[in-house]
Amino acid sequence: IGVPLKGHEDSVLSVAFSPDGTRIVSGSHDDTIRIWDATTGAQIGDPLKGHEHLIWSVAFSPDGTRIVSGSDDHTIRIWDATTGAQIGDPLKGDEDSVLSVAFSPDQARIVSGLHDNTIRTMDANTNYPIYNTLINHHQSFQGSVPISSVHNWCLPRHVAHNHWHLSSDGWIIFPHLPHGIIWIPPQFRKPLWRPQNTCIISQTGYTKISLEYCVYGEEWFHCIED
Repeated sequence: IGVPLKGHEDSVLSVAFSPDGTRIVSGSHDDTIRIWDATTGAQIGDPLKGHEHLIWSVAFSPDGTRIVSGSDDHTIRIWDATTGAQIGDPLKGDEDSVLSVAFSPDQARIVSGLHDNTIRTMDANTNYPIYNTLINHHQSFQGSVPISSVHNWCLPRHVAHNHWHLSSDGWIIFPHLPHGIIWIPPQFRKPLWRPQNTCIISQTGYTKISLEYCVYGEEWFHCIED
């Protein structure tokens, strides 16, 4: 229908329609994301720049206000679909490329598929991981599909239990503390069991840490009583 949409300076690797069908988003090997008018084919605004390498996957949020992108630079980024501004800091996908991204129907989560054969889920508002790594694929996967077509392998007991997250350099961090409290060695990070998980699928077992009796900050003064 009509003429090709031209503007990218290299191969286009991913495209998606907005929920109302009026816009198209595209991700390219030129490290940019572009938004297009689906009727006229005109580019809307300037390219969305921030990724440092090619963009494998793009997707709109169900209400069309945000765009999520996954890149070869190992990051997931969220963008304002109207202004093109990046929302929050990038979420790093450990040390591997992010090949596939999608919003959940309630817009609260983002699921991503990585080149290391894993699926990860993050909070779309805080950019923190909220599920443990899902490990069962034997090959990497690429593309964008609605999250409703992907089975949940690990379901959270309640999001309120998500008091800490694992930083990209392996530290367990609480939101109200300026530094990490426990460092997790690299070989134990992917199968780390987190408080909100009820299950984990892994071929190599799992890592579980209990913080029930952990004290930190000024609380350590009370760890020994006279």
